[in-house]
Amino acid sequence: MTDAAHIRPLTSLRFLAALWVVLFHYWPKLDVGATPMFVQKGYLGVELFFVLSGFILCHVYRTQVEDGSFKYGSFLWARLARIYPLHLATLVGLGAVALAAGTAGFQVDKNILSWESLPANLFLVHAWGLAPEAGWNHPSW
Repeated sequence: MTDAAHIRPLTSLRFLAALWVVLFHYWPKLDVGATPMFVQKGYLGVELFFVLSGFILCHVYRTQVEDGSFKYGSFLWARLARIYPLHLATLVGLGAVALAAGTAGFQVDKNILSWESLPANLFLVHAWGLAPEAGWNHPSW
């Protein structure tokens, strides 16, 4: 069994951690009465996700670090190639939804669709305090 096959269940567990966070945020908006204790502790899914992600990254890159072939630039490029397409699709999707909402006569809050914040969002530096508003794809920090 390959090393990648050994960590596949951990990768799947990251999905469950993300789902736990989604339940934490959206359960109160459901009209179902009481919130289960498991859902109330959903904020812990963020920590679980980050710990699992760190472990998986260490597992994948450990041998390269040990034998001296690890290149930080290549690592950053691989991270960007994996994250940026979804980030860009989210920006385009939000822009399309806002355009459709405006066309339908709805007003979009300027905090959500801040044109001044778009350049910082495009360069993934919006969490560095370079964006005047937290709009566009704020959770991508």
